[in-house]
Amino acid sequence: MMSASLDVEVCSAQDVVAADPTGKSDPYCLVSLAGSSEPTFRTETCLATLNPVWNQSFTFPPSSLTPFIHST
Repeated sequence: MMSASLDVEVCSAQDVVAADPTGKSDPYCLVSLAGSSEPTFRTETCLATLNPVWNQSFTFPPSSLTPFIHST
């Protein structure tokens, strides 16, 4: 049986919708696999920006990927 993990990198976003009265936002990113009821990872919050840069990496462990791995 093969064991695999999934590495995901969240880099940046552009032109995020302004949600604060100052015309900016405090964006963050939620990362999950399809079918998950809750996010698995959350980036840091980037304060007062519409163009956040996270450059954060996350790894889904093999146990979370079982429903998506099919061997032939």
